[in-house]
Amino acid sequence: MGRRRPDMLYVAEADRGHVPFLDEPEATRCMQAWLKRICDNEAVRP
Repeated sequence: MGRRRPDMLYVAEADRGHVPFLDEPEATRCMQAWLKRICDNEAVRP
C-alpha cells in the first residue's frame, strides 16, 4: 500500500493485530497528523 500511496500516514504498533486500540501514543499522534493534514487542505480550498 505504501508504494501506491507514498503520502499515507502509517504506524506499526508493537503487540497489536490488524486493528490497534487507537489509544496508543503513536496512534494518537498519527491521527492528529492526519486531522491536521485534512484541516490544512480544507483551508486551501476556495
